Amino acid sequence: MAKRYADFTEIIGTAGRGKTTQLLNILNYKVQKKGERCLVVIPDGSEKAWFDYPTIFSDDLETDFDINFEGILCIEYEENLTFPFLYKKFKHDGLANLNLVLDDPFYAEGRPEKEIRMILARKRQWAIDIFSNSHSYDQVPPIFFPYITIFGLGYTEAEIVNRRKQLGEHFDIHCRMRNAVNKFAGLDKSKPEYYNFVYFLKNGEIIGR
Repeated sequence: MAKRYADFTEIIGTAGRGKTTQLLNILNYKVQKKGERCLVVIPDGSEKAWFDYPTIFSDDLETDFDINFEGILCIEYEENLTFPFLYKKFKHDGLANLNLVLDDPFYAEGRPEKEIRMILARKRQWAIDIFSNSHSYDQVPPIFFPYITIFGLGYTEAEIVNRRKQLGEHFDIHCRMRNAVNKFAGLDKSKPEYYNFVYFLKNGEIIGR
């Protein structure tokens, strides 16, 4: 398998704009075309988008998780359990070379578990490509920003002001990018651009649509 770049892609867009569809398209391409594996941490079992994929709930994680799983596997988040468990699997048990998806990672706000930060910091060593999705910049957990390499931005109504510190010198670039995407996307669901996403680096360099 080709060497991984260990990217962290943050997909941002208002509810109903196709964030999860974008994410599923990426994951299915990685599984079906590239033979990769995808581990999805879901906040609970209520998101219909993940119903078609095998899911291990928190009570069964210790007994049912197999580091040699194939395809797309979902695991349910449980505070002080899921990420300590995953960190141990990465550090001591050989789990590596996969895509890690953090679906709606509200648990990383405020005072996140230290294992979350440690996994983010070791993504290159363990060959992990990370994906996360949020409704707005302000809902992206602050600890993510030092590790994000790619932004996927769709229409989002919220301002970015509360992430000025995290974006630093690139804050104005992201404000302009948000305004441009919002203007292009419009409000008409019947038009393809309603679901338009632009992928770019932190410095604003566009790398895909």
